[in-house]
Amino acid sequence: MILDAGLAPNTKLSASNKLDEDAIQVLLEAVKRFEDWLQDIISGEKIPEGYILMQKDNVGRNSAPSESGGHIKMYDEFCPILLNQFKTREHEKFDTFDAALDEFYSKIESQRSELQQKAKEDSAVQKLNKESRVLKLRKEVDQFVKMAELIEYNLEDVDAAILAVRVALAKGMSWEDLARMAKEERKSGNPVAALIDKLHLEKNCMTLLLSNNLDDMDDDEKTLPADKAVMEFYSSC
Repeated sequence: MILDAGLAPNTKLSASNKLDEDAIQVLLEAVKRFEDWLQDIISGEKIPEGYILMQKDNVGRNSAPSESGGHIKMYDEFCPILLNQFKTREHEKFDTFDAALDEFYSKIESQRSELQQKAKEDSAVQKLNKESRVLKLRKEVDQFVKMAELIEYNLEDVDAAILAVRVALAKGMSWEDLARMAKEERKSGNPVAALIDKLHLEKNCMTLLLSNNLDDMDDDEKTLPADKAVMEFYSSC
């Protein structure tokens, strides 16, 4: 009724802040309209309409999808008159209040069940995504550990490869010439050059081919491809 009278509900009245005569008259008229409506309902002269208000976040992340692929409308509450504070909310109108009640109670439980099911499904998906991320991180950690072990096992050769590249660059050799030299050295059987798989000028690093426990491997295992380890290094040139 306060909104119907055009007044602000949070207005604080005091001796120094009173409603003027016009505002009081408008408020009295709003009260009279509500009383007349209520009297018509009580006397049976008027059958009240029905309204079902939707949850404010029914289209949000907590809503369950409908069969059409959208989001279902979640019922929130019902009322026989659409008060001003409810007019901006999504709602459904029915010819009678009884029809609104029947509709509300016939669907509210199924809507809640769908919402609970959707919440369970979302929780399962989140758990699956979390497990997937954990598995991915574990694989990355395992890979880093493996690379560290390979580098440690081949530490002397790795240091020799890095030193050879640094010395060549320090002497003014271009990356293109360095790549050609490494290729030629590999062909001639240079064990250090054999470790260099690729040089990455733009990243200031190189990829090395490293193996572990070669002494303990049989001939078949020695034919397997070596693991690749990317080595970053810094040159003074």
